[in-house]
Amino acid sequence: MRIKYTIAAKRPIEFSPQVQPMIATPTHGSLPSGHATEAFIAARMLWKLLRASGTPQYQQDGVWGEMFMRLASRIAINRTVAGVHFPMDSVAGAFLGLTLADFIHEHCDPATQDSTSGKFDGTRFDAADDFDWHQLYGAQDDLQPKKSGPSGNPWATTTQKQSKNEVHSAPLAWLWGKAVAEWQDLPCA
Repeated sequence: MRIKYTIAAKRPIEFSPQVQPMIATPTHGSLPSGHATEAFIAARMLWKLLRASGTPQYQQDGVWGEMFMRLASRIAINRTVAGVHFPMDSVAGAFLGLTLADFIHEHCDPATQDSTSGKFDGTRFDAADDFDWHQLYGAQDDLQPKKSGPSGNPWATTTQKQSKNEVHSAPLAWLWGKAVAEWQDLPCA
């Protein structure tokens, strides 16, 4: 919320009286979309849990990750359809959510090898573009691309670096282990 209040990006209704939102318009700024941020954190964390469980049906070609990302995307796009966000708000929120999920995972899972840091430059995002999560993330490999947007003028960049062992939290690692165990197959009786 501090970011939203600091940036204070206007919402669609503030640009034109022709915009008639379907829902009540929040009074804080629109960038980044909080709904997109939360949806993409949840989607990526669930996908990481499923992969970490080792259960065979969750290891195939990113099918589950793709479904989670589609659901998160639908949540983000619905905010634009409702008239309370622009596509760029969702792009920024999704980018933030995906990166935060990686950050949280780094603190939870002692087996984490890499962490992601990212940079988003909204001034480079084409206002005519729509939100497409595929530009930000590959579910099959659970990776954010090094560059998102036009190759000569990307609006988002990421860097992978080796995780530092001291960032892991013992209580979060315990919780992570319990969550992973919940996704493992139960033996047939």
